[in-house]
Amino acid sequence: MIENINSAMQQQSSAAENLAQVATDLASASDFGEIIKKEADELNEIVLSQVKIEECSSVINVLALRLIDHADFLRNTIKIAGSGEYVASHTECAFGKWYLSNMEKYGYISEFVEMDEPHRAVHDAAQKLVKEINVSNLEELVRASREILRVFIKLINVFKEKNDLVS
Repeated sequence: MIENINSAMQQQSSAAENLAQVATDLASASDFGEIIKKEADELNEIVLSQVKIEECSSVINVLALRLIDHADFLRNTIKIAGSGEYVASHTECAFGKWYLSNMEKYGYISEFVEMDEPHRAVHDAAQKLVKEINVSNLEELVRASREILRVFIKLINVFKEKNDLVS
C-alpha cells in the first residue's frame, strides 16, 4: 500500500511537471511558466508532506489508486490538449465510479461529499483544455487539480482518524 502511495505521488509529480511544461510552452511571458512550475512544486510538497500512511487501510489504499488514476488523467489530458477529443466526465472515470458506488457507505462524511465538486471541476477544466489549448484553460485545470488534492488529503486524514479498515 505504501508503494502504491509512493507511486501515486510520483505520478502526480510527473503530471504536475507536464502541466508546468505545457504552461511554459504556451506562455508568451517567461513569468507565467515559472508561476505554474512554482504551483506544481507546491502541490507536490503539500501531497508528500500530508500523505504519510503508517497503518494499512483498504479505503486509503483505494484512494491512493484513484490518485494514480488522477495523475494519469492529467497526463493524458496534457497529451491531447487542443485536439478536441472527448474527455471522460467525472462520473465515468475510475474515481467517479468508486465515489458513486460508495455514496451510501460514506455519504455521511462531509469531506467525502465535498470531493464531488472539485472532482467535477477537474473534468470540466480538462475538457475545456482539450477543446482549446490556452493559458486560461490551463490555469483552470491547475486550480481544479490543486483543489481536488486538498480535499483528497482531508478525506484521507478523516479515514486515518477513523482507522476505517473496510474497503
